[in-house]
Amino acid sequence: MFERLQERDQRLRVVQRPSWWARLWHGWGGLSWPFVVLTVRDDQTIIRHELRHQFQWMLLGPLFPVVYLLCGLWARLRGKSFYRDNLLEVDARKHQDDV
Repeated sequence: MFERLQERDQRLRVVQRPSWWARLWHGWGGLSWPFVVLTVRDDQTIIRHELRHQFQWMLLGPLFPVVYLLCGLWARLRGKSFYRDNLLEVDARKHQDDV
């Protein structure tokens, strides 16, 4: 089966992809674009993390990618990780365990 759609609630649909999709995303939990969240597995922590990025997209609009890049560069300039210490990622991790 190429794709299976599950209705979680009125806001969220989980689409499971075949194994090649997961191999392509090796090491990543998910990715957010406006109105789209892609994940490699049905993990509520990852989904909440990516939904926080959706909230960030709504707040920042088209500036989200620019702000994300600047936050990552700011972290690198301080000798830290572009991803782990990116302020938007820190915020998403802080909210991923909220229930």
